[in-house]
Amino acid sequence: MAALDGTIALEQVNAVAMLVKQDLNFNVAWAFDVALTKNSWIAKPGQSLALAFDTLRIGLADLGAVSERRIFRLVSPSTNGVLPAFLSPDAGHSSGYMIAQYAAAALVSEMRALATPVSIDNIPTSDNQEDHVSLGMTGAVMSLDSLSRLERIIAYELICGCQAIDLDPGRPGNLVEAAHAAVRERVPMLTSDRPPADDLAAVLSLVTGDALATLLPDDPGLPA
Repeated sequence: MAALDGTIALEQVNAVAMLVKQDLNFNVAWAFDVALTKNSWIAKPGQSLALAFDTLRIGLADLGAVSERRIFRLVSPSTNGVLPAFLSPDAGHSSGYMIAQYAAAALVSEMRALATPVSIDNIPTSDNQEDHVSLGMTGAVMSLDSLSRLERIIAYELICGCQAIDLDPGRPGNLVEAAHAAVRERVPMLTSDRPPADDLAAVLSLVTGDALATLLPDDPGLPA
């Protein structure tokens, strides 16, 4: 699944980054042309970006679904091997991280709804002068909404993954160990049931910031 994550990240994010740069460069050149020649007869439509953001949200939803499946395999006693049910040290009496998987599943469902394309739902405006509106801004805002949900799913996966490491006698690899230490600086091991909201908020800052990214070697394939 790591290969799948990388493929989606590299292909989708790079494609959107390339289109955004092209559009920005075109519009800067167009603005100079208008300023110097007073020629305003042409403007680049936003359809390419609208399509890109629609495609990006599909990729984000796929990443969220894959992450949620890993959470499910970690917490579910039918799939997590020797780990206790729902990663609870007191399995059978405590819920452990059962609710984390519930929340991740709900977030995936919302991301799938947000993945519905809006670029095909164009509506004419300005007395049909703009007769094919891309709705690219709507798609971009929806992409931000989808990304925020993906970040929460990944934070739940980090929480559950670190709990699994604590309950497994084996030692993880160096990068995983470093990520585990970063999480444990913010969230202690779950020993008895507690509301997951504070844990999520603490680990979410790791996902949205660059603390985890600094643990990884530089990858020239990812956009800056």
